[in-house]
Amino acid sequence: MTSSTSVHIDTNALKHNLKRVRELAPKSKIMAMIKANAYGHGIARVTQALSDADAFGVACIEEAKIIRTSGLSNPIVLMSGFVAPNDLTEITKLNCDIVVHSFAQIEALEKINLSKPIKVWLKINTGMYRLGFAPRDVAEAYARLSNCKNIKAPPNLMTHFADADDINKNATQKQIEIFNETTKNLSGEKSLANSAAILSFPESHADWVRRADYYMGFHHY
Repeated sequence: MTSSTSVHIDTNALKHNLKRVRELAPKSKIMAMIKANAYGHGIARVTQALSDADAFGVACIEEAKIIRTSGLSNPIVLMSGFVAPNDLTEITKLNCDIVVHSFAQIEALEKINLSKPIKVWLKINTGMYRLGFAPRDVAEAYARLSNCKNIKAPPNLMTHFADADDINKNATQKQIEIFNETTKNLSGEKSLANSAAILSFPESHADWVRRADYYMGFHHY
């Protein structure tokens, strides 16, 4: 006897939940996270359903190409930034934003000659301890990006929460405080809240919130 498992994505639920996020964070723009082939749900189908999102977050250039091929012009943010400097030429053609999380990436941006400047999100490690600049290094990174000819100044600013699902812990509140203190004198749009924080930490909504599509494919009220 054999059995199989399948997942059915309701595109009406996707649209409903995007609308619900706007209700929860009415002053913020929404970045729909669709990396990893929309978490296995299919980028082309999901992005068409979420075409009202203010931007899409993807993992790699190949995913950005699928979105552009489908005819959507929404801003796209490459969450891992870039690996090789040669990637920047393709990123420019696709009109993508990039997340920068290391000085090696900044050095590559300073050395290359691009046809037009690109928008950068400077990622700050406030407690996730995965990618991003330590708070003590943010001022230098921000200054170098702001003075780089290949960057649309000012850089945007972002962080990621390690445990926003647990509303009883103060770790997320501490991350919010570190981010706010580190960026208080810096210009640029800001993004802190992931899916869980949209619901549990409204003080983190800022200019942008990020919502994963695997939360969006089911009805949320």
